[in-house]
Amino acid sequence: MRSVYCSCEARSQFRMRIPASAKVFLAAFALTVLQPLSNAPALAQSTCNGMTVGQLTGLNGFVPFPANSLWNTDVSIAPVDPNSNNIINFIGANVTLHPDFGSGTYAGQSIGIPYQVVGGSQPKVSILLGAYADESDHGRMPVPYNALIEGYPAPGSGHRHVLVLDRHGCWLYELYHGRRPINHALRFTVPVTRQAFTPPASHWASSNTNADAPPMGMRLRLKASFDISGFSLSNQVILTALKRYGMILADNGSAIYISGAPDRRWDNSDLGNLKTITASNFEVVLMDAVYTNSNVPTGAPPVINSFTVNRKSILAGQTVTLSWMTSEASYNLIAPTIGPVRGTSITIRPSMTRTFILHSTNQYGQSIATVAVTVH
Repeated sequence: MRSVYCSCEARSQFRMRIPASAKVFLAAFALTVLQPLSNAPALAQSTCNGMTVGQLTGLNGFVPFPANSLWNTDVSIAPVDPNSNNIINFIGANVTLHPDFGSGTYAGQSIGIPYQVVGGSQPKVSILLGAYADESDHGRMPVPYNALIEGYPAPGSGHRHVLVLDRHGCWLYELYHGRRPINHALRFTVPVTRQAFTPPASHWASSNTNADAPPMGMRLRLKASFDISGFSLSNQVILTALKRYGMILADNGSAIYISGAPDRRWDNSDLGNLKTITASNFEVVLMDAVYTNSNVPTGAPPVINSFTVNRKSILAGQTVTLSWMTSEASYNLIAPTIGPVRGTSITIRPSMTRTFILHSTNQYGQSIATVAVTVH
């Protein structure tokens, strides 16, 4: 799955300058009040390079924002605002202070807003902006796929902030209501399939020729009229994907079982709410072509134009370059030790004499070619 984050608000801040929603940053760094950062400026890092990469890792003495930032201003002797009492009364003079961070969990959620530090090699991903898009920075951001969301391991329906600090460029990235949308079809199974397939499937796994049996590759779509508002936000992500991309029949198995990866962050009880949805809530997306024994497509396998090695005999520890040219291939693979390959060449260091086999494959068949390398 492509790592794409969705956010109602996304901001990237240069050199840790104050964001418009600065309260988010303060909450995220509530844990730093336990460290003597402001009391030991001589020991503080002057750049962000010293931060440790990872989730909830140490800042190693780095003080966010410049020394002259309002975040780092001593206000112990600053004058009192003339409207102070009225403002306090408006808030509620008897409202008590509440530490909105801590250890463990409350109601299944972690307490506080997490953050993560990434290095310069962290890939940037697309951010799909929702509400407040006009107040957000546009562009790709180095948000890891496994970035912690406020309220993890069960973020729920709260603010779901995501904070990422890039120690390479001293940038702060903030997401509000961040989530990872599913932006592709899901996989599902049914007990009985038809001896037929439709793209993207390329074969069948059945002897049943009933025209009403579903062919491999068939796509079901959750009806647009189906109300998903009563489901959790996590389940709404799945259901939205089922409305937009549907689910593709990929195997024989239990009836309308959708496939997914195991992860400790799933809430099994919450996922169980999806079991209230029936097959009648779906519809079959139009199949442009259904292939059976009578019209299964045929064609030529790939052509291997060449498969060569620059040196057929080498000493142990030396390298060789395998090169190939193919046409009409979906993919190429070199056995026994290399595996799938891209491009037209690869440099390797064989540990023993071997015969390398190029397997070139497409939907119609496979072609092979060999080349031997002797190692002395």
